[in-house]
Amino acid sequence: MNLFTVGQKARMRANLLSGGFHNALANSNKCTPPSGGVDTGCNGNINNFPYSNGFENGLGGWTQDNGDSLDWTRQSGRTPSGSTGPTRADQGSFYVYVEAFNPNFNKTAILNSPCLDFANGTTPTATFRYQMTGNAVGTLRLQASTGGAYTTIFTQSGDQGAAWRTANVDLSAYSGNDLQLRLVVNTSTSWQGDIAIDDLKISNASADKCDGIPAYNANNN
Repeated sequence: MNLFTVGQKARMRANLLSGGFHNALANSNKCTPPSGGVDTGCNGNINNFPYSNGFENGLGGWTQDNGDSLDWTRQSGRTPSGSTGPTRADQGSFYVYVEAFNPNFNKTAILNSPCLDFANGTTPTATFRYQMTGNAVGTLRLQASTGGAYTTIFTQSGDQGAAWRTANVDLSAYSGNDLQLRLVVNTSTSWQGDIAIDDLKISNASADKCDGIPAYNANNN
């Protein structure tokens, strides 16, 4: 059964080819994910902020990188090696960390975020808790990309003591864009160099047309 006349089909096809369909979507005031600039090629789409992830239910949409030499580990309680790593999570029961014990010397571990849509934001920020203790702690970096090369926006190296510390990172340079973050650890030359992350939060102050939707919490998924 034909639902459209030949003339109607021709007009519909012309409208699609002229970009009318895409323009209609772009101008829609429905609560749908906006484009947010350059496509980063990352997976998932977070456009409801504040976003939080304490790794209580897996990695919460973050993914192990395929091009590094070491994986991150989700952990509850202390790390296996003595005199390095936390004794417990900073919040909840779980955290993620990079195990520095042999044969993990001089290796790189990368954990990639989901896509973060800052199209409607003005002052996005990232905060997280980190723990770096031991006599051979390497380097922790937070890096950002809008589709090209990654830029380091936070870095810390060496023994920072046994307490969990807080990193506050300004992401306002990326407002109006889609963004992917990644946590990068470079281990050192000995086993006392575990690096841990917990209680990661991302905010995006804005007058979003999707305001009123509950904040996204990766721990609830």
